[in-house]
Amino acid sequence: SCSAARSAGVRLCFGNILARIPSSYIMETVSSKVVDASADGFHSYDPGELKAFIEFINDSLKNDPDVSQHIPLKSEVDLATGSQDGVLLCKLINAVSRGTIDERAINKQRPLNVYKMDENLKLAINAAAAIGCRIVNISASSIRDGKLHLIMGLIWQVMRIYLLERVNIKSNPGIILLAEEGESAKDIMQLSAEKILVRWLRYELRKAGQEPKIKEINSEMKDLMVFSHVVSQLDKHFDKSVIEQDSVEKRAKALIESSERLKLKSFITEESLMEGNSKIYLMFTSQLFNCKDNGLELPEEKKIEVQKATITEESNAVGTKEERTFQLWINSLGLDGVYVNSFYPDLKDGLTILKLMNYVWPGSVVEGKYEKKPGSNKYKQIGNGNYAIAVGKDVKIRTAGLTGAGLADSNPTQVLGLLWQIMRANYLQIIGGKSEEELIAWANSVANYSPPIKNFKDPGFRNSKFLISLMSKLDPDIVDWGFVTQGEKDDEVELNAKYCINIARKLGAKIFITWEDIKDINSKMLTVFLAAIKDLFNNKPELEKAVMKKAEEEKAAPVSEEPKPGEAKAEEPKSEAAKTEETSNPQEKAGKSQGEKAGECEYSCLTACEFIFDPAYNSIGIEAVSYT
Repeated sequence: SCSAARSAGVRLCFGNILARIPSSYIMETVSSKVVDASADGFHSYDPGELKAFIEFINDSLKNDPDVSQHIPLKSEVDLATGSQDGVLLCKLINAVSRGTIDERAINKQRPLNVYKMDENLKLAINAAAAIGCRIVNISASSIRDGKLHLIMGLIWQVMRIYLLERVNIKSNPGIILLAEEGESAKDIMQLSAEKILVRWLRYELRKAGQEPKIKEINSEMKDLMVFSHVVSQLDKHFDKSVIEQDSVEKRAKALIESSERLKLKSFITEESLMEGNSKIYLMFTSQLFNCKDNGLELPEEKKIEVQKATITEESNAVGTKEERTFQLWINSLGLDGVYVNSFYPDLKDGLTILKLMNYVWPGSVVEGKYEKKPGSNKYKQIGNGNYAIAVGKDVKIRTAGLTGAGLADSNPTQVLGLLWQIMRANYLQIIGGKSEEELIAWANSVANYSPPIKNFKDPGFRNSKFLISLMSKLDPDIVDWGFVTQGEKDDEVELNAKYCINIARKLGAKIFITWEDIKDINSKMLTVFLAAIKDLFNNKPELEKAVMKKAEEEKAAPVSEEPKPGEAKAEEPKSEAAKTEETSNPQEKAGKSQGEKAGECEYSCLTACEFIFDPAYNSIGIEAVSYT
């Protein structure tokens, strides 16, 4: 009814206002810490950390026209408001990990209503998870509400990925020089980036004639002696006299002067170096490591060993891709005490696998039946592996061919096979314990697409059009069919697959599938993808019922494929189910009328408003362009 539409319009108007005002706008400086006061408590962070984040964003996005109204950021207020519509975060993720987000999926046409903002934010959050960020407790609404500690938490994780991207033996073969006695290139490849940086600092300290006592990068480096000795090896003009002087201020000044000579990006200041912030120290260490001459010049006799190790890794590309998928999935769960940095080394003691099993099947793992601190004891690791297999038998997953020794020895076939069983069970549980066959039947009934999909190896998945059609039933306006190709040529397959994945993330799906998985019809990843979409429908039961009813009504005349680009779709009479679907989200429908001609009815005039905001939020106003 019109009265209901008016109410929806009013909600939309005020939703747009509230969407632009961070609820955590009470910010004070207390004891050199910035305090963010929000509904869920007080959160503090160092000003130096904030400045480094802002400088990083400004440097990464300085030439991007889509965020030119925000860049350069100058304060925490700029960071909070600039992040609200999601465009800046999407762009930052792409700057760090190129191609992660399909730009066609980003809503850029401003002003954006609250629903379009949330789509961008969901896209950014789920894309961040796909590159290795932990997104537990980070939601679209929390970013839109300006909860700065969560925004900074997400940005730090994205920034960390950028900083550590080249800290590996493939990008820096000289890392082999950091191997300890008895270690091979393969052993070094399994170290986390942070551990490699610590070894590098110890290596440079030895060259400087110092006893390397450092075990991790943390606030204990506050006296800046470690950095001073290391930089003295990298910069021949470094003022070594500051090492002997009892002045942290002079060391900080000398380090910043050296960083300029070494042409490091200026995210860090003298003040921030003296704050004892472990994030600042990780930034500085990674920048020093990535400078042109980091002291790791590889001798000729070592080059062959590195080449063999990297060739072996590349020959196992499929296994490596699966490892990364499982690693991202495990880290996304936010399990207490679980974060996988190095895939096989972090799984071999069996503890992470047991925690995963207890997460998927609560109560399946019993205290006292496994070793909580197996360490490097092979016997205890095998015992935990055997217990994991026993739990697997209890919960009725496939365990044939698995052995405790195989899991402890990081046998790829056994480890990946067990993890797939756990992951598969988790996603099928989320959608109510359905089987793969039931999932396919459900997808066909909702998508109402011709030809239907027979199973998870069906070549019909390859062009992504079935999946895109299915998601369009969840939100018809989230798909721009002008971007969808016929999917016949290889480049068209790639374009469709990338767009498909980004639509799913935009809807809120947490998925780790790659476009190659769709192209190659990877049945495992397609199962997970479809389960994630089913979960989104589960959150909107009324819409699902309406879509199913509409599909049943149209069975006599099944809908064929979506129109080819440029073709107009024939107008069809609307069923009752279609009408229900159209009005199932009145706020979204209202949002689409912004900028359109007002005055056609009492409803549309409510959305034809100009929102007037002072940049500093000193005043807020609404002016109706046309009002009946």
